[in-house]
Amino acid sequence: MDSSSDFVSEFKRVLSLIYPPYDFPDVYWRIFNFNWFPNPHHQECFQKHCVDVARRMDALCRRDHLLQEIWKEDITYAYLVGFLHDIGKPFVTRINFFGQQGFRGHAQVGARLVTLRFQDEIPKDVLLTMGVLIDCHMCCLRNLSFSSEHRLRVNAVLHMYLPPIPHLLSLLMCLHSADQSSKQPPFQADGSGYLYQAPFTFRKDRRVVIFLLGPMDQEKAKLLEP
Repeated sequence: MDSSSDFVSEFKRVLSLIYPPYDFPDVYWRIFNFNWFPNPHHQECFQKHCVDVARRMDALCRRDHLLQEIWKEDITYAYLVGFLHDIGKPFVTRINFFGQQGFRGHAQVGARLVTLRFQDEIPKDVLLTMGVLIDCHMCCLRNLSFSSEHRLRVNAVLHMYLPPIPHLLSLLMCLHSADQSSKQPPFQADGSGYLYQAPFTFRKDRRVVIFLLGPMDQEKAKLLEP
């Protein structure tokens, strides 16, 4: 296992390539200096989580030859997605009455930051894939059942409300697995599809798909203006 200094060094190197501090001083330092409070989901620091998810995402995607093109130096698009999946958190942090941090909307802010940063550097189709993955990484893709019904439902939602992206579900599951297994203590989820008892939310432009309920005859998908 790498030491903490190795994670810090890699985080600083990659962040400096993405947001050079002389060109993006405010963004760079906001991200570099950020950390979350210790909580049941994250005993590890923010920097270590970003680097570890990036490594795990790259390894999982390499297995299926997904997002393996190189952006810069040795950094693949898969690595970038993992590294940047929580990049919106420093910009949306709120502390509640009990002194607990909240990061509502961080996935959407992160997707927007990534889109703006790379719009002139990364091919549009790849950047769209990266943005959707980050935007949707908080969607619950766990399921206690392997039933075909649940898999068909999640694929229907992906195809109805998201752009047509090759291997989207596989990529989402790679990111979900990398994110969950990186947490300290690690969280392991078995099964595929999504957890139908929970809201299955996606943003698309200014509309939100909420509460796809199921199984059986209770499934509903509703579009609401924010």
